Amino acid sequence: MSKLLHKPFKAFTIYALIILACSIPVYYLVVDFIWLDELDEHNQIVKERIENSFNNTQIEESELNSLIKNWDKLQPSTILTPIDLSVPKPDSTYTITKQNRYVEHNEIDRFRVLSSYININGKLYHLQIETNVEETDETMFAIAVVTLLFFALLVIGFIL
Repeated sequence: MSKLLHKPFKAFTIYALIILACSIPVYYLVVDFIWLDELDEHNQIVKERIENSFNNTQIEESELNSLIKNWDKLQPSTILTPIDLSVPKPDSTYTITKQNRYVEHNEIDRFRVLSSYININGKLYHLQIETNVEETDETMFAIAVVTLLFFALLVIGFIL
């Protein structure tokens, strides 16, 4: 009896292993898509908060120039620069990789960037917001561990 069940069990185990192994990159792509979408939403909220703060506060020109000059020190994840455009370009979002200057170790990180234009006191400014994306290798490792755990549970369930 055991030989009769041995062949289907072995075939099913190999099939399950292949399916679960193929699911790892799919899970990663789904999680990464959701994560980037949430970061885009976060960056948009930050943009609106900055724009509303400037528009709801009366700032004199000299004070505004001083604030813009020191903006990078006050808001390190954003860059605000005056721009000579009469019509703003559409917002764009993209992903870049670069060294994170706020950590001590030399590691390349992914950043999700929103490039937008805001109007402050009747002048157009280019606003760039960068948000660090969760580490890819950590996400892949976690998905692989969970997948292997499910595979082990599947095999143990058939053995017992």
